Amino acid sequence: MKKYLILIAACASLLCSCTNYRNVEVTDVKLEKFKLVSASKSDLRFAVSVDNPSKSTFTITDIQGVLYRDHVKFATISLLEDVIIPSQAVINAPVKCRLNLLDPLAVLVMGLDIKSWNENDFTIDIKTTVKGAAFKKNLRLKNIPLTKIMKRIKIN
Repeated sequence: MKKYLILIAACASLLCSCTNYRNVEVTDVKLEKFKLVSASKSDLRFAVSVDNPSKSTFTITDIQGVLYRDHVKFATISLLEDVIIPSQAVINAPVKCRLNLLDPLAVLVMGLDIKSWNENDFTIDIKTTVKGAAFKKNLRLKNIPLTKIMKRIKIN
């Protein structure tokens, strides 16, 4: 009987520590650094302000995304390093990603002046994996217009 009580108490404490994971909020995103690695690759570093009121530490272990231009794959984005979000904290988490152009010639066709590109032509699909002490959650966003994302990102 004592074994069951210990098991129930352990499960209850574990579940109570994860109850506020839905209250985790991304409050701000800033592009801090943009570095060309090659003609078709660039590294991006974002400062992401996160408010984690829960008692669990979360780790973003994977971000995979595909950027589309007029419904044709244009580039991929992937996470370079895991991002740790400590419990009961408000932090600026550094998120390092790599952007790979799938067809560098498409950039030349569109013109090298990025400011002249129309954001309405681009959409993105993103898959993110977040791990906590007792769970692993995959978040998927499909067909998100780039204009919505760009409104949230502040460029320093």
